[in-house]
Amino acid sequence: MSAEAAEPAKVILLGEHFVVHGSRAVSLAIDRLARARVRRSRSTSVRLRFVDADGSVREARPGPESHLYRYVEEVGRRLSIGPLDVEVAVDFPISAGLGSSASMAAALARAAYRLARGREPARDEVYALANLMEEMVHGRPSGIDLNTVLEKAVILYDGGARRVVDRVVGPELWLVVADTGERRVTGRVVSFVGRVKREMGGVFTGLLEAVDAMSVEGFAAVRRGDLRTVGLLMSANHGILYSIGVSTHLIERLVVKLSGMGAYGAKLTGAGGGGCVIALFGDGESAEEAAETLVSEGLQAFAVRPLYA
Repeated sequence: MSAEAAEPAKVILLGEHFVVHGSRAVSLAIDRLARARVRRSRSTSVRLRFVDADGSVREARPGPESHLYRYVEEVGRRLSIGPLDVEVAVDFPISAGLGSSASMAAALARAAYRLARGREPARDEVYALANLMEEMVHGRPSGIDLNTVLEKAVILYDGGARRVVDRVVGPELWLVVADTGERRVTGRVVSFVGRVKREMGGVFTGLLEAVDAMSVEGFAAVRRGDLRTVGLLMSANHGILYSIGVSTHLIERLVVKLSGMGAYGAKLTGAGGGGCVIALFGDGESAEEAAETLVSEGLQAFAVRPLYA
């Protein structure tokens, strides 16, 4: 017997990094998924296969950096279902600012609960189990990724209170996600920003207050369907992220290129230092055309919409 579950990827429209230091941020789940299939292992150890977005399959092995393998071991122990045989498949880039660890962890947690308990788990049960993976990967995560994945809405998240303070379901948003192909370790970038905060002192506080205000206004603009304002705020937020040193040459090239294609706004999403850029367009046709143009130039890009509960 096996059980399956799927959970979405996410993007941050406004507020990454600063949310770790207490600001509010705006994020949403997107219509790209991590899927998990779980069954009891026939051996005495975990078996874990990972299917990447390009269809390639690899088998994970235990090791100090194999967070997903260790997480699967822990899930089996916590739910008393012994070693697990797991397959995880994604249709989006991992380690690229799209919340892959939260998405995979939540899908695995939900599927494991279905297998172990024969019922649909409560949100808090999924969160508690999936957060083990987030702590393995990020140390002390802000909570925005996992909350976004589970809420399946556009959310306003308070990094100081570490909770969702508002949510909205239904706004029509079209985004292009473009992958730089550069990869980084999120924890290292977060630590770098911590050093920047100490060095900048009061200036960083001023930037945080500006990002907090952008997030509040941006969420209100999403709610009323004012995409031009959302786009302007995204671009302004990106300028601040550039100023604290988390952008790269490739990110900047993509931001400029997407802005020139008619995007209302463009910025990095997630930790930066590589990963993905997002751009907001006024309609699906424009977003699809922009993504197709980037793909024709050899880049990995795709159009997405919010995934609502």
